[in-house]
Amino acid sequence: MRTSFFSKLFIIWCLLTGITGIQNVWAETIPAASDPGFNRIDDGIKFIYSNYYGKRTDLQYQFSWVTPETVCSTEKNNEGQDIIKLSTFDSQFIAFYSEEASEPNIKIETSSIDYINIDIYLSEKIDELNIKLHAPDSKPVYGYTVSTDNVGGELLPDSWHTLRIPLSEFEYVRGENQLEQINSIELTVVDKSGSSAKGQVTAYLDNIFFYKEKNPSPTSIKAAPVPIRQSSNVKNFYSTKYGTGISMEYLPWGSPTVKSVVKDENEKDILKFSNLGWMGIQYNPDNNLLNISGKDRLHLEVYPETNISFAVKLILYKDRVGGFRMRFQRNSHLRILLAVNGILLR
Repeated sequence: MRTSFFSKLFIIWCLLTGITGIQNVWAETIPAASDPGFNRIDDGIKFIYSNYYGKRTDLQYQFSWVTPETVCSTEKNNEGQDIIKLSTFDSQFIAFYSEEASEPNIKIETSSIDYINIDIYLSEKIDELNIKLHAPDSKPVYGYTVSTDNVGGELLPDSWHTLRIPLSEFEYVRGENQLEQINSIELTVVDKSGSSAKGQVTAYLDNIFFYKEKNPSPTSIKAAPVPIRQSSNVKNFYSTKYGTGISMEYLPWGSPTVKSVVKDENEKDILKFSNLGWMGIQYNPDNNLLNISGKDRLHLEVYPETNISFAVKLILYKDRVGGFRMRFQRNSHLRILLAVNGILLR
């Protein structure tokens, strides 16, 4: 039987491409884990294995008592970085306690860290991942089970999952003493649904490190709404619009209130009163008098850090005007317009 022209072309193409009757399967390359975004110095990073912060040279992986034995190796990701590969993953120790290692700080001191970070990439869905932190010399062991709550969903395959767990969440597994040092990590697949994922999963690891929680930065304070009245119609106490150089005296009146000046989100100076109790603000202490003729409203912006009840009273020359009390919600501005005759206008 004669071979058609197109058949000959197909055979030649197969010979040139090397796929004669055999499907060409490309090996999948694991994507690189994301940069965790920490500062190695400022965040007190204690790295175990990370392509961004460093890799310890004293790591040990294989232990004979683990069956079926997980096969540990390294593999290149799509950026050419070496990542840890755990084949037939069931349970795996990562230890860092070789006495021959030249690297300092062989044991991780828990006093210098607050969190553990682990990035894991799975070939199959698993129900949960158990993490144990081991102390030297078979002393205390602390454990924590990673669930969907930690990753915002299921531990699904084909994507990186970033686990950041406070050490305070780990609970006693063995031992009576507090965990003060860590020299190994144990990872175990938890199979709750009978899916037989244990021993069948391939897992990839990167960004295994401990870090310390930074001191929380001050919360940005929203700028107060800009008043719309012309300055010629205002008798100013203190305002980022009308002026902040007015002479005033702050009277604690028996409370521990502390006055200071801080910046709002627009870098404007605003007054801050800490431990606010009962206090007064006295205008122009040189003569203790303020001429408010022609003015019939007090305008005040309050921004509390917590929910509070707040009362305001006006004290006039030789007289006291009744004020008002109301609830304030934290972290939001509330504008007060108080009539000098004591009537609240909003």
